[in-house]
Amino acid sequence: DELASSALSIMERAMASRLPTPIEPWLNHVVPLRTTQAAWGPELFRTLATSEAAVVRRCAAGDRGACRLGFALDSLPSDPVTAWYDASDLPALARAAGDHIQRAGMTRALNRDEQEACTVQRQLEICRRMVALLPAGTLRIPMPGAARASLMRLAFEMGGAGGIERLRASTEATIGGQLAAVAGVPADALLMRWMEQLIAARPSSPLPNVTFVLASLACITACLGWAMRGRPWN
Repeated sequence: DELASSALSIMERAMASRLPTPIEPWLNHVVPLRTTQAAWGPELFRTLATSEAAVVRRCAAGDRGACRLGFALDSLPSDPVTAWYDASDLPALARAAGDHIQRAGMTRALNRDEQEACTVQRQLEICRRMVALLPAGTLRIPMPGAARASLMRLAFEMGGAGGIERLRASTEATIGGQLAAVAGVPADALLMRWMEQLIAARPSSPLPNVTFVLASLACITACLGWAMRGRPWN
């Protein structure tokens, strides 16, 4: 099994090297060939619903426009911070965005106390200053790689045979257009199917079962009985 998985991974990367931009880097340089069933489950929903990017959380809540924006199906926004994040997301973004080279200018411009005023004390104006000091292109598409791979796999599944060939022959300049070429349907139809599967994978609410409730009531009753037998508090 490990040998087969390794061979499949090599094939996925080899196929990605011959794909057009922008979808090749969008897929993190790997063509997802594994079945869609491996991608769908409560964990994917939890990942999106607890994302540090507001646009991804809204997508998990059923906002189709947010899904298009989070996947960058049309184009990258001119102001990704405003498009993808809420003010409450800025401390986490300022703390983690970019690598040490991309963060160098920011760390030189603000001392440790100023940085902690954002990341620890959540002073949003300082967070905005920190994020503004990051170089253009630092912020990547907020939709996680697992979600992007699941959308691509669904496109292959919907489009049937010849998906890779249609993708390589496509002259579309957007992610949405290239996915539509693979799926054989408009990008909105593909996205709606993806959202249906995402919602179907949503975990049920962790409500207590009957046994838990009865046991809790019994415990409370026993404690009350013991307290009534003892002395009153002084």
